[in-house]
Amino acid sequence: RHMVQVIDERIRSDKMLLAADVLKILCVILFSTHLAACFWYGIGDQGGDNAWVSTYVQPDTSIALRYALSYHWSLRHYVGGMDEVSPQNLAERVFACALVLICFMLAAVLVSMLTSEITRLHIAANHTTQQLSVLRRFLSDNCVNSQLAMRVERNARVALLERQRNIMESNVEILGLVSWSLRRELRFALYSPILAKHPFFQAFINESPHIMHQVCYKCISTLPVHAGEIIFNPGDAPDPPKMFFVMRGRFEYLLTSTRTVVCEEGMWLSECALWTNEWVHHGGLRAKTDGLLCQIDAETFQNTCIELMTDGLDIDPRVYADRFVDHYRARKAVPSDLPL
Repeated sequence: RHMVQVIDERIRSDKMLLAADVLKILCVILFSTHLAACFWYGIGDQGGDNAWVSTYVQPDTSIALRYALSYHWSLRHYVGGMDEVSPQNLAERVFACALVLICFMLAAVLVSMLTSEITRLHIAANHTTQQLSVLRRFLSDNCVNSQLAMRVERNARVALLERQRNIMESNVEILGLVSWSLRRELRFALYSPILAKHPFFQAFINESPHIMHQVCYKCISTLPVHAGEIIFNPGDAPDPPKMFFVMRGRFEYLLTSTRTVVCEEGMWLSECALWTNEWVHHGGLRAKTDGLLCQIDAETFQNTCIELMTDGLDIDPRVYADRFVDHYRARKAVPSDLPL
């Protein structure tokens, strides 16, 4: 039972869970049939001349064929019984009657379990379809132009698919019962690998993991996007300002009217938002494919670091911020949201 529970906990797909449930039901049927076949053969073998073994089985019949016949007889009780072999004495008749009742109840339970799992998947699919239908009706009733309506619907569809593939923490109600410390550790495990792509955060994670646990818990959120969606435009002043990491997908950063830069998984943008005030985007970011962005709220990040930092740290965000700003001002390149 413990092994089955461990396997269930490692499966992340609803469809794979359904397949695992079917496999478990099949194993229960095969094992219970094996036990019934052993008991059935044992009763027949001890019944002497007035038993099913002596009546239907030749003396020179192999053990494998005897087992197959007994197993076949037991398996047939899930679908009404077997006329080819019938009980020959009272003990066999009582066992056959008891097996019919057991197989009937077991089949009913197993079928109901499988039906409930399939129904649950259908309900989830229907809920998604109903949500999209309500959105289309809303856009139609309010005479939204077709181009905008298509973009809104596509974005909503991607968000729903993203929610199914990567369930957001806010949508998992049972996490509210998990202790605060475990939820903080969970968020650190989720977001520290992507933050570690940045040299400063990699060093800060090693130097002050307790601070980064709080940063991951308080400052980070995710943003699902669809292909073609614009995340920000040149001149936008974000409120609140955020730094972005590409968690999945491909994005296109418009540096000038003629120059673009492709941003892929692990790349970051708008780092200046963490270390300066009143940051303004110097380019535009558009999703080339469906993807997922990790966002760091700059104001919350700064307050968290100020609250938890102590003197004597080898990796001090305040020192790094001063050096970053000095380097940013000293360089002669076109201002942008791209990494320095």
